[in-house]
Amino acid sequence: MHTINYETSSFFYSRKNSRKKQFILEDIFIIHQIKNVLRLKKGNQIILADDSGMEYTCSFVPHGKNKILFNVLEFHIVNNISKINLHLF
Repeated sequence: MHTINYETSSFFYSRKNSRKKQFILEDIFIIHQIKNVLRLKKGNQIILADDSGMEYTCSFVPHGKNKILFNVLEFHIVNNISKINLHLF
């Protein structure tokens, strides 16, 4: 099990191929946040949450200018998702 400290950044990402050990991120907004705002470096860990209720702890490697390769270290189902459907009008 990998230990994550309080400084680990989290992002929501609509990920298709769940439970693979690697995937490439091409979302320019998240890449901008990782590279330019947070100034994270190769090997730093982040948490990605997807729209299926999964959470992935990943380390990343820059993969060209507009791509990042994520190595999934572990994943699990998030248990804190509300069962209540809320509709705002």
